[in-house]
Amino acid sequence: MIDGSKISTDNLIGVPRNADTHIIIHILANPVPLLQWIFIHGIDMTISCNNTIDSNNTFNGNYISSSILISGQIGKYVIISENSVGVFSQVFTVVLEGKPKSPLIVCVFCKSTSATVVWLQDFNGGQLQIFRVVYWDNEGNLGTEMSHEIQENDTYPEITYTVNDLKPQTNYTFYVVSTNDLGNSRSKMIECSTDEREYNMIM
Repeated sequence: MIDGSKISTDNLIGVPRNADTHIIIHILANPVPLLQWIFIHGIDMTISCNNTIDSNNTFNGNYISSSILISGQIGKYVIISENSVGVFSQVFTVVLEGKPKSPLIVCVFCKSTSATVVWLQDFNGGQLQIFRVVYWDNEGNLGTEMSHEIQENDTYPEITYTVNDLKPQTNYTFYVVSTNDLGNSRSKMIECSTDEREYNMIM
């Protein structure tokens, strides 16, 4: 089951091939809305009305859960919620599971013996992804080093990791690898030089 209330990159949802999966969305509305799910395939559309699975009254209104069954049908799904107050709609793009999209390094902050790497996680391919920061000394004094596993963040797209025990006044190269069970992707490489006096910011 896919929970539509959780953060999603561009509302992409990865599903296994030939597997039955539900998209579930939660809506708080008053009065109770009419719900429609629309599956867009080419120039055709399939419409499912009032596919509500749960409704509870709350202090602020009616908390409604609605779902649609995906049976290996990839494409765009639209949920439309309408009552006397107005209309809400949300589009989800369903794709087959795959390797994660490449993370985007935003910047690297270098101090004398440490470097903080900041990146944006992208779509995880429909599976849990983990990250590692890979780095090396460009002067060739050390081999390639790799951080421990860093979990994806369900709340914020930005992730920060600090590499310690670096040498002062040394140039390093960094990149980030994202991995799930179906493969891995890597960010671009970025260089940063440590300093004994003040930090440098490379963007």
